[in-house]
Amino acid sequence: MGVQSNDGERTRYQVMAKRETLLQSQRRKLAEQRAAKAAAESAQRPTDTDENRNRVRVITNRMIGVRDPDIVMNQLLEVLEKSDAPIPGKLYVYKYVAITPGIRYDRNPVVQIRNVSENGWVGQNFHWLGKGQSIRNYLASEVISDGIYEIYPSELRDVMTLPIRDFKVGG
Repeated sequence: MGVQSNDGERTRYQVMAKRETLLQSQRRKLAEQRAAKAAAESAQRPTDTDENRNRVRVITNRMIGVRDPDIVMNQLLEVLEKSDAPIPGKLYVYKYVAITPGIRYDRNPVVQIRNVSENGWVGQNFHWLGKGQSIRNYLASEVISDGIYEIYPSELRDVMTLPIRDFKVGG
């Protein structure tokens, strides 16, 4: 396809056309590094099928037939680790009592944090999906468990099968 010199060798232009530019090389290496990092991080996270790493699966198997939300929630919190502070985008469970009179709330919310404020956070409670307003404001002072507990996205399905939803009216 290219023009050859009289002595049958490739021209300088043909050799350069096939060579990767420095920018292309850096982009390729960066993409490879990001892929390797993502693969390493993903290997560290529990998966839906890895029962040894899914902390919640033990509770779902042990609590078959138990319907009391307090008992199940206490068992769940025992296998999870307490978090230092809520981080937007992460999933948490905790025990909660709203003191605002007349407001309907969930005593054991399963929440994905949207944003954090000085006094608490805004989160989407998965128990409220399809039942009304799922985006709720939570005050840290109304958390009655000894903290908030992170759950991994791969554990969410198992948590949602547990009978921990407990709607009450504040007041």
